Amino acid sequence: MAGKACHVAGSATQVGLTQALALRGSIMGMVIFKTDAGTLPGVVAHSKHALDKVPTRLAYGDTILIAQTIQSLLPGQRQIRYCMTFVRSYRDTVGESDKIWGQHWEFIVEGANLKELSRPFNIASIRSSSKNYGQGGPVVYVHPLDEKAIESGGYL
Repeated sequence: MAGKACHVAGSATQVGLTQALALRGSIMGMVIFKTDAGTLPGVVAHSKHALDKVPTRLAYGDTILIAQTIQSLLPGQRQIRYCMTFVRSYRDTVGESDKIWGQHWEFIVEGANLKELSRPFNIASIRSSSKNYGQGGPVVYVHPLDEKAIESGGYL
């Protein structure tokens, strides 16, 4: 199940996520957030990602795959090396994004239970669908067939 991949057992967040799973019938979503090499350290250090608009289909407990943009990868690096669980999004009215990334974004997405993946991957290499993950903006929703490939392949 996608939403459980980045949880830390026994934490207060885990209890809330377990309740969310029960309410949603164990169906959690998965989304890719793209970031470049310059902003990735802030994302990882704070379990937060900044955006100009809030993703509309995110729900508490969804899995966020943090993908470094292909253009900023070093040779041999995998695009998706971290994941976290979605907690909330909020408008940045106090300059938090400026402090973290040195640039202002309108919204911040807060995650929990961020972890480095033991099996980093490139979505294009393991996908089961024909979805093109290179298109679109900084947020791309993962196709259900690809969620299954990620989960069954033990990438999380």
